[in-house]
Amino acid sequence: MARFNEEDSAAVERMFKDAPRCFAEGEFKTWAGLYAEDAILQPPNAPTVVGRGDIEAFLCSLPFEEMTWSDVQVSGEGNMAYGTSTYWLRFSAEAGGIEDSGKQLVVFRRSPDEKEWKVVAVSFNSDLPLHTPTAATDSAT
Repeated sequence: MARFNEEDSAAVERMFKDAPRCFAEGEFKTWAGLYAEDAILQPPNAPTVVGRGDIEAFLCSLPFEEMTWSDVQVSGEGNMAYGTSTYWLRFSAEAGGIEDSGKQLVVFRRSPDEKEWKVVAVSFNSDLPLHTPTAATDSAT
């Protein structure tokens, strides 16, 4: 089994940095190409997305205008690695123009031929407080 070394760490960190660049340049196929065929994506407030093709369709549908990731931290052992980061994004005006920030956890697996890394799982969630509906008041009293 290959050891996780500085070269691997740099490759995984590059993948993190490639995603926002791909988004900004509209390269959704390239972005989805970072994922393994059997990858899963767990976005907030939505069902899990399974498989590279469905992940690509999901990425294309994101109503974001701008996105950045920061505080990228990566680690690994053997053929598995993980990374965390914070994110900031702004939704398009059509989607309300809301800004959001949060965090994500990304899991990577080295290919069996040990030549490349692929994303196998992503889970991200917002730091915004949960919106709770207000209770209806009884106007008859």
